[in-house]
Amino acid sequence: MKEVRASPQVNEWMAVIKKEMEGLHEKGVFTKVKCVPGMHTILMCFVFKIKTDQDCNITKYKARLVAKGFFQQKGTDFTESYAPTSLAVAIRAAIAIATAYNLEIEHLD
Repeated sequence: MKEVRASPQVNEWMAVIKKEMEGLHEKGVFTKVKCVPGMHTILMCFVFKIKTDQDCNITKYKARLVAKGFFQQKGTDFTESYAPTSLAVAIRAAIAIATAYNLEIEHLD
């Protein structure tokens, strides 16, 4: 944030930060909870990027809020993790195995 505040484009950066925070608030991303003794708070930071066209003209300023989840400790700060995506290679492998062994495939959500 020090670099953003010292930047000549401070107004553009602050506008995209505000837009990012409003979007996260509208989507209900954050939930306030009371910290229990021993629990670590998750630090956050912004990742900034300037998008340009083929002539290197600035087309867009982007700011994304990211959590530094690597500070968390399993069992204290969380009990389970969830990865909502799967690799296409893994899906194809599962389908190939099911086909080879004449198995039924069920989709779970």
